[in-house]
Amino acid sequence: MELTGVDVAAYERVSKDESGVERSPEEQHDGHIETCERFGWRLQTPTYREVGSASKYQRKARAAFDRLIADLKAGRFTARVLLLYASNRGSRQMEEWLELINLCTKRDVVFWVEQYDRILDPRKPRDRKQLIDDASKAELDVAEMSQNIRRTTKASARKGLPHGRIPFGYRRIYDERTRKLLRQEPDPVEAPIVREMYDRVLAGHTLKAIARDLNARGLKRRGGGDWVPQNIALMLLREVYTGVRVHDPNRKSAYQPMTPEAKVTEGVWEPLVAKATFLGVKRILRDPGRRTNGRPGAVVHLLSGIAACGKCGELLRVNLKQKKYWRYVCITNGCVSIDKTELEDYAHERVQQYLEKLSEHLLVDEAIDGELDDVTAQLADARAERDETAALVRERRQAGKRTGTLATMVADLEDRIEELEQREQKLRTPSRLAGLITPGPTVRSEYPGIGFDAQRALARIVLTPTPVGTLGLGQLQVLQIGPGRRREPIQVRDRTRFFRPDS
Repeated sequence: MELTGVDVAAYERVSKDESGVERSPEEQHDGHIETCERFGWRLQTPTYREVGSASKYQRKARAAFDRLIADLKAGRFTARVLLLYASNRGSRQMEEWLELINLCTKRDVVFWVEQYDRILDPRKPRDRKQLIDDASKAELDVAEMSQNIRRTTKASARKGLPHGRIPFGYRRIYDERTRKLLRQEPDPVEAPIVREMYDRVLAGHTLKAIARDLNARGLKRRGGGDWVPQNIALMLLREVYTGVRVHDPNRKSAYQPMTPEAKVTEGVWEPLVAKATFLGVKRILRDPGRRTNGRPGAVVHLLSGIAACGKCGELLRVNLKQKKYWRYVCITNGCVSIDKTELEDYAHERVQQYLEKLSEHLLVDEAIDGELDDVTAQLADARAERDETAALVRERRQAGKRTGTLATMVADLEDRIEELEQREQKLRTPSRLAGLITPGPTVRSEYPGIGFDAQRALARIVLTPTPVGTLGLGQLQVLQIGPGRRREPIQVRDRTRFFRPDS
């Protein structure tokens, strides 16, 4: 075939290959330049180049390949030859290959494959068969590789071995000679950051405030990037930090609950946080009522957007009056105005009073229905059964016997225990208060030290306009003052009320 002096284009792709076995796009490009010099071809620029998988298991779109297909469809592809380093560089999916082959046939474009050092013309039956056979082989190779990876991953999960990227907070130690994994252990620099995140979420700090503080202190993500709330939430929802290995091929993100096919195994690494801490944080982050919009980290006044006007119902905001003192005011209609410090002091006191007595009410409810006692008994039984079954699994493994069914029972019991633990903690403490403060006689001593973010979170919970019988006092509303002079100032308690929709 005479193709001297024609225009050619190149598609250069490499998967993310840390082994160094595959040739990089730059190396492929150098090979294409040598071929062009050899035949007097003119290489068009820019080339179609990218790094990423070409299999059906890919997660990221292949922009360069999509652009190549679009150019062929629209007639913008003016080259006579399409250069490929190897057939599987184009695609590892039969459907994509057939589309590319058919489009090239329609546009009278031939392939140059460096691997074969020759031209393949899709209009010729034998060349077309070669291209299709290459596509079929590439797809088969990927399927077999995926099957082997899944099998290996499942086996390592049963043994509780770590898998995938090294979680932030851990490091992995490898044998210097064989590069075999020896252990996964807490990283002395990163592990304290992870523990701090869990503690601060439990203390009521917002994710935005945590991210801002860590970035200001120079405690960046691995690789040097800034922390953002989404990174922190996704990280703290990972069960790996409790020392367990979760194998759940159908779950795509830690935001999602585990699927019925999930298998949980005790990991071979040290946990960074206690399971109760993890469950408390997970409950907070997955709470449907949790605010994820607005600017939570920017609020500096305790009752902004919480307290309301008793006349029109508008939420109060803080305003500076006559450049002397701060006041909560009804911005929209100007119905009410009250001293900021006095209202906040009153709110602090009422919140503490409510939380101090809250545990007494909970205990009365628990004694009536006995639900907590029942859950506690079930939890004790499940833990005992789990420990006995796990011990039997260890004995059978040491004896070289199969443990598949028993190991599954242990995983199922772990799930059951997690459900019961969550139920027990919900009964003992309303989920919206979990991690903020412990209701009861210790409230007075704990409250001053929990920080502004937690105090504001408690104010939002306790001073919300919920119906009677639910958690909270009701919305704190400021009432209007009638006309006339007064010898004595009106106390805050006489100017406020706690509003409930059905009261």
